[in-house]
Amino acid sequence: MIAFGFRYLKYRFLACFSALFMIGLAVSVYGGPFSLNYAVPLLGAAFVSFAAATGFALLHKGAAAYCAALIGALLLGPGYQALREALIRTFDGPAVFLRLPELWSAFNSAAAIVRAKIIEFCENPLLSADESALLCGILIGSKDGFSDLLYEIMSASGFMHIAAVSGLHIGFLCAFMSFCLRRLRCAKRAALTIPVLLFYMAAAAFTPSVCRAVIMCSVYLAARIVLRTPDPLTSLSASALLMCLIDPETLKSVSFLMSYAATISLLLFMPPVTELASAFISRISLRASKRLPYSELIAKTIYSSLMALTASAAASLSSQIGIMPIILHYFHRVSIMSFIGNVIVIPCTMAVFVTGLVCSALWAAFPAAASIIGYIFVKPQLKIILSCAGAFSKFAYSPLHRPGPSAVILFYLLALLLWSLVVKASAKYNESPLDAS
Repeated sequence: MIAFGFRYLKYRFLACFSALFMIGLAVSVYGGPFSLNYAVPLLGAAFVSFAAATGFALLHKGAAAYCAALIGALLLGPGYQALREALIRTFDGPAVFLRLPELWSAFNSAAAIVRAKIIEFCENPLLSADESALLCGILIGSKDGFSDLLYEIMSASGFMHIAAVSGLHIGFLCAFMSFCLRRLRCAKRAALTIPVLLFYMAAAAFTPSVCRAVIMCSVYLAARIVLRTPDPLTSLSASALLMCLIDPETLKSVSFLMSYAATISLLLFMPPVTELASAFISRISLRASKRLPYSELIAKTIYSSLMALTASAAASLSSQIGIMPIILHYFHRVSIMSFIGNVIVIPCTMAVFVTGLVCSALWAAFPAAASIIGYIFVKPQLKIILSCAGAFSKFAYSPLHRPGPSAVILFYLLALLLWSLVVKASAKYNESPLDAS
């Protein structure tokens, strides 16, 4: 087990480093501002730890090097925050090196124009007030038009995540860009997609969820440009580390915590669950088609259909595991059936997002054509989403007591235990021979 742990640190070092850095940073962020007197010893201790890690690495003592580096990350978190607080108080504002360059002003102005055009399209008179508000939330994450009733229904149903631009929407945008640029090579597609993602991030007003998703996806695509194998967990860790370096106060943002918790849970649970489901469904499809004509075609059809449904439900359930304790802690309510509703809602959201962006671009030149296309293709999908939200909002659950930090930590420890069991079950089930009898 110890050997496995150090192998995990070796291949997931940035993830572990970022996690410990954020834990140390959280101690200082939630504990209040630190003076420069705290920064010097903390940063000094972190430097000593990193120096020791370098020395251990030169002596080919990998386990000791990893441990020393991770201890340094844990010390670096509060030390960095203490230094940053001291610099902000000294310069009476954010430090110069943390400010965005003036070059971004033109970029932000162009993004603001695009955002305004998207809002104009969302306010189409052919859509109802709730449909317009939901469309605006799906496209750019704005909830300004949400009525109290709509906000309550979307929150109670567990579908509010579709109205907060996050990794789901960035995945839709990347898939759309990949489809449009499918004739180009992978590296060129990635190089052209990254600027589009950055521009969309500005149009979505740099919310924490969209920044996390865009940075993660950009790191992932950059790995493809330099012809290296991308790793989603490494990309996610890089985005978290960068956002915390820019502004440590993002750790207090509920959307930041929910966004990363959902994504980490998705990255951990989805691969073993998908492998387990694939092996199980392949057996079902083989047995179901054995005595029927065109058995190979029927087996493939059954397998593809069941895998699509299972993958959608598994993705929703995996994300729910990650965010459930956070939702209960902050909002004291969770929808226990939302992972079933997401099987319907997520495909509709993808259709609304892609078609809505195309119609928003068309709106600038041909408003009438954009209105007609939106009425035919976007409005029905929005109605389905709102109907599902109304139906699944009845399954919201509120516990008698709000869970505290200790209960949240215990939940995540149990989730890690569940993950290890799923990984073992997946490996064991895939190693067993296919039962063809």
